[in-house]
Amino acid sequence: ISTAHPFHKQCAEIFMKAGKHVLCEKPICVNAYQARQLKNCAEKNGVFLMEAMWTRFLPAIMEARRIVESGAIGEVRCVEADFCYASSPEEEAKLFQNHMAGGSLLDVGVYGLHFSSLFLGSSPQKVCAAADVRDGVDLHTHVLLQYSNGAVAKVSSAIQLYKPEDAYIYGTKGFIYLPVFYGAQELVLHIGDEHSHIKKPSIGDGFEEEIYEVCHCIRSGRTESDILPLSESIRMMEIMDEIRKQIGVRYSCEG
Repeated sequence: ISTAHPFHKQCAEIFMKAGKHVLCEKPICVNAYQARQLKNCAEKNGVFLMEAMWTRFLPAIMEARRIVESGAIGEVRCVEADFCYASSPEEEAKLFQNHMAGGSLLDVGVYGLHFSSLFLGSSPQKVCAAADVRDGVDLHTHVLLQYSNGAVAKVSSAIQLYKPEDAYIYGTKGFIYLPVFYGAQELVLHIGDEHSHIKKPSIGDGFEEEIYEVCHCIRSGRTESDILPLSESIRMMEIMDEIRKQIGVRYSCEG
């Protein structure tokens, strides 16, 4: 499903009710209530459903997770991820329309939230958000996530702002830098005064790893992916619901 955000749910339901497996573009829908409905629909019809968050499946991201789990950078205390770009209503009208669930958060902020959850978990203790909101859409949003162990994630998104699209994972012994993190092809590991570049290119355009996972799950008779289960997609929607509540954005398509 690669329609505009407000149509993800109804399109996915049409196919799932017909017994078809579904890979639905991010965000899986526009709010957590809809996400839970989609999960129930998939379970009722016995079909596979996954959010198409390709970043989670990239070799560079997998390598970053392996390094973190090895303890090489110590305990992760902070994660930063920025996905910002400059567009205009003339270039991409739906991004600037409230009824199309436009704005930066659902379009690109979702990448940073998924990224931070990989290293700090998907259940922050506190969410704080601020945004530049105009005509019912967030043009630029900053989010701070604080976790029960004191760790913090900082995520930013924008649709009218030039900013590096990079991410950092900071630990007590070192840190990892990922340029253009959402489509990462490499990472830089910093330990003390030493650093090493690690090339981890994706296959083709980077969507193949995600597709392979879906095919593997379906062939194995599974209805969810362990790498990106539906519960994780629902948690991301819950966090984005809270962010939108704080910045005062509600989409007319939510009813």
